[in-house]
Amino acid sequence: MENKTEKKFNIEYLIAGIVGFVLILCVVVLLVISRPRTQVVSTTNPASHQNPDVTISLMKPILKVGDIIPVDVVLTPNTNQNITGISMRFYYDAGETAFKAVSFEPDKSFIANGWLFPIKMITTDNMDGRVLIDISAINTNPAGFVTESPFTIGKINIKVISTISSLTLNLDSSETKILTKRATELKYNYIP
Repeated sequence: MENKTEKKFNIEYLIAGIVGFVLILCVVVLLVISRPRTQVVSTTNPASHQNPDVTISLMKPILKVGDIIPVDVVLTPNTNQNITGISMRFYYDAGETAFKAVSFEPDKSFIANGWLFPIKMITTDNMDGRVLIDISAINTNPAGFVTESPFTIGKINIKVISTISSLTLNLDSSETKILTKRATELKYNYIP
């Protein structure tokens, strides 16, 4: 009888710890995202992103007017790192009339590997005149997430409003972070 009580007590602590961790991470991510910006950030990678650990890319299908097309967000690790947190901000000019971001859908197999997405929002920043696509993910698996293969974290659904030959989403390097289990930030390269 005492052993069952101990197991229940330990499980309750484990669940409380995980929930606490997720809540703290959500608060940190929200603080980073809500931080005021005074300038539009360049999409060129900073010098510190030479020899990247990870490459971020978008896989874009053929664009047809009226379609809602999925744009896959793909990470390709260049080194064997244990990734535990991802925060990305894509953006485009709010005056863009040829397309519109409508949603972000996490990849089901990515979620099955222990990932949660506390933030997946599309908002308009009227001060900067940009549409912001914010995505944050944390890995709740105690072993973490290690892979050397490209993986899709999800897809940004874009509605094509008028004929366009290409679609470019910029990446805000000041708001994009990829963290390891050791809480170190990975360098990345972005291929739009």
